[in-house]
Amino acid sequence: MIKNLAPLLFLLSISLFAQTLKAQEPSRNPLKRADSFLGLHFDFHATNKDNKVGETLSEKMVDSMLILIKPDYVQK
Repeated sequence: MIKNLAPLLFLLSISLFAQTLKAQEPSRNPLKRADSFLGLHFDFHATNKDNKVGETLSEKMVDSMLILIKPDYVQK
């Protein structure tokens, strides 16, 4: 009977330990969207070897992304 309880007690102890760790985490108070900024930053450092960058990119693709994401700013 004790052999059957060992796995159960092990799982119970792991569960209690995880709950203790979670209780110690600082509470997070995320900002509301109205109080935040969402931006896109494109920072690709091309070299002479990168000769096909943007070859398949179209204005429509960029437009679709911006409409979907609705960023407050775009930095390039």
